[in-house]
Amino acid sequence: MLPSLLREIVEYCPFIGDESQKGRIEQLVALGPSIVPEVERAVRNVIQRGRSTDEFKNAGLLSEAIGKMGGPGAYEILVGLATQESRAMEYRFVREGAIRGLSYLRDERAADILARLAQSDPEVAGVVDDALRVIGVEAMRRPAIPSAPAWAGDARTWDRIAEAFRQSQVQMQQPDFKGLSQIIERFDDPLHRHAVWNDVAYEFRHAGKIRTALQCWVEALRHYPDPDCVSAWGNTANDLNELPLEETQVAAWKSRLSLAMRANREENAKLVSELRELVGPPGAPAT
Repeated sequence: MLPSLLREIVEYCPFIGDESQKGRIEQLVALGPSIVPEVERAVRNVIQRGRSTDEFKNAGLLSEAIGKMGGPGAYEILVGLATQESRAMEYRFVREGAIRGLSYLRDERAADILARLAQSDPEVAGVVDDALRVIGVEAMRRPAIPSAPAWAGDARTWDRIAEAFRQSQVQMQQPDFKGLSQIIERFDDPLHRHAVWNDVAYEFRHAGKIRTALQCWVEALRHYPDPDCVSAWGNTANDLNELPLEETQVAAWKSRLSLAMRANREENAKLVSELRELVGPPGAPAT
């Protein structure tokens, strides 16, 4: 029974409306801590095999399940998974699952480890902050954001701020860009400020608000105009068609933007400043 259940969990491919994986995980957790070694083995097999993103996501769910089951050795297993180095981008799903698993154990020994992990890997800052809150070590969490708008809730990291804004503001007629900007300015790392705007831009594009998405991508580049920010440069160029410009003007801008990915930040900052005058700040109406 257990081998087939683990195989079904690992090989699951999600589709809209299907919640069967949740039931399988609940069934697994109900079997108790005695099966933790077998679950860890299934996770390790995925890490070694690394065949698909879905498998890594499912391995993350298994890692989280280890925390829910607990038992002897669960803490050590999850710390190992959370801190393991990997070149595979998909490994972050396993790492995040292990961090969530540690939060279920509520073991304060994990606090220092998680705090260091958040410093070394900004991608997991949000899930680490969530875990520290659940474990009950408020002193090790990032400081709360003073005078944050109500939609931000208790969000304290760049990814959680972006998530809160996406969920509450993207469908509003007048999103609270002022509040978002004020929060973002409190982040010391310009890459984090860039990441918030970049993340929000994708959500506006998915909502069909292409001009607003364009404004957000330009704002992302204003904070961090690095030539390696390929996503923001490319999406900015693609969405220029939304502006009331002649084809020759659009072509000229796209040519300049393509050169930005080979220029330096100082040169790119000047380009972005010009571009922002053209598109306006996030939320500015079309002219």
